[in-house]
Amino acid sequence: MRLTIFSKLFLSLFTTSLLMVIGILLFTNYSFNKGFQSYINQTELQNLSKLTKPIAEFYDDKTGWTPLTSDLQHWKQLFTNIGEPPPPRPIISLDIKRSFKYSKEDGIRPPSYRAFVLDVNDKWVIGTLPPTNDPTSNIARIPIIKNTKIIGWLAIEQTSYVVGPLSGSFYNQQKQNLYLIIGLASIFSLICAVFLVRHFLAPLKQLHQGALTLAKGDFNTQIATKGKDEIAELGNAFNSLSISLKQQKSTREQWITDISHELRTPIAVLRSEIEAIQDGIRTPEPKNIDSMHQQVLNLGKLVEDLYVLSKSEANIYSIKLKPTSLNELISSVMYSFEARAQAKGLTLESDDLMHREVILLLDEDSIRQLLVNIFENSIRYTDGPGVIKVSIKNKKETVELWIEDSSPSVPLAELDKLFDRLYRVDQSRSREFGGSGLGLSICKNIIEQHNGSISAKVSSLGGIAMIISFKKQYNKGH
Repeated sequence: MRLTIFSKLFLSLFTTSLLMVIGILLFTNYSFNKGFQSYINQTELQNLSKLTKPIAEFYDDKTGWTPLTSDLQHWKQLFTNIGEPPPPRPIISLDIKRSFKYSKEDGIRPPSYRAFVLDVNDKWVIGTLPPTNDPTSNIARIPIIKNTKIIGWLAIEQTSYVVGPLSGSFYNQQKQNLYLIIGLASIFSLICAVFLVRHFLAPLKQLHQGALTLAKGDFNTQIATKGKDEIAELGNAFNSLSISLKQQKSTREQWITDISHELRTPIAVLRSEIEAIQDGIRTPEPKNIDSMHQQVLNLGKLVEDLYVLSKSEANIYSIKLKPTSLNELISSVMYSFEARAQAKGLTLESDDLMHREVILLLDEDSIRQLLVNIFENSIRYTDGPGVIKVSIKNKKETVELWIEDSSPSVPLAELDKLFDRLYRVDQSRSREFGGSGLGLSICKNIIEQHNGSISAKVSSLGGIAMIISFKKQYNKGH
């Protein structure tokens, strides 16, 4: 049979509460019975202590306890004097068998039925026969003193349990009270368990309903959370998941729209030029073919960038970290761009790159790709004559690589958007220079795989400063 969480919690709470109540009541009942019997025993001893002086008067230094045992009435009268019922037939000789039997069910025997006298050598003198094999019995003694000398003991058999009509009545009353209390406690525990379980499961029911709503595609679902316990944390995590899914859905839709738009333009140009040639409006001259070839190259570049970005975002790239000289890597990339920079009237400068070598654990290929993308953007969008400057700043916890260029710059509001996929500050100008709008997104993914960060700010040279930060734990030396 399948048990729901409600059933499990309810049974756990109810059973635990019920067992605790029963345990407490049984312990209380046991403790009360023991205390009640201890009180009876102490009262008996206090009352019997009144007999020690009168008993001592029967003792004779020559004949011993003969004056006491010579007449049964002496023993009976002693108990009558303190208000206790006399024994029905006192025993004055061990040779005489007990003429009566007394069971536990008959009630608490009066002290006179259980009292006896022992001499200084613990030999029985008079009274009831001492118990022999009753493990529940114990013998309490009161010294009998005459002339500051102990001449014997007044002993009494006491029990550790309450028996008889009085105890039976007491036990039945306690049992009835116990059943009543257990019944009331069970009802109370039942009610409390129902309300507590419903209270605890209410957020889980909301989570269940929210999950069903999310499964249907409604990402606006949010559930109310209270407190700071684990269920509240689970609710907050669900709300964060809902927001994340909504953002991912919006990003995915925007991503598809942007890709469609990016592909539509070069395809439309190619189609129009091909149809113009087919219709005889244009001739297949090298100039027209070069134009179509350029559009194909743009399409190829866009598809390749999309492929690289998707792999980096899915962490398909398996980066292989090894000690790499950041200086040599930068110098190599700068050298590959010198011809293009000179052709556009741009100067490549390095600040203290070769004087202090910085060795980092890097994946050389992916970092080279990152540097190529940044230099590509700088050369493509920096007006000539201009400057592209590279510098390394070795800080306390990070190593920062700065790549700055001269004007034009980007509005401050646009800086944080530069790393968004397919984002361009000037759409028409970007397409004119062949940019796909994915280069900086790829750079961001690469540096995050290296546990670093990349940001952009306005450069003091008038353009943009790209700041690539590597955490110091990747630094293996200088």
